[in-house]
Amino acid sequence: MLALGRALGETMAVTFVIGNSNQIPRSLLAPTQTLASLIANEFTEATEPFHASALLSAAVVLLVIALLVNTLARLLVWSVSREMRETG
Repeated sequence: MLALGRALGETMAVTFVIGNSNQIPRSLLAPTQTLASLIANEFTEATEPFHASALLSAAVVLLVIALLVNTLARLLVWSVSREMRETG
């Protein structure tokens, strides 16, 4: 529950900071929107099945990205700890 509250809070904070704009930015500093903020902002307004399925697809993409990042981080920690055991 704490992780869910933290994720929702960070999503809203990031949404307000980066500008919440539904455009592909021309610059790294231009306003834009993250996948998490897109889902959080539009899920309550998704009355059509296609819109809801598009948001759920975005959630699956976000989940896959998070799993990949966590897996790579776990492999990095495992590799470094294995090297430390072999040298130390």
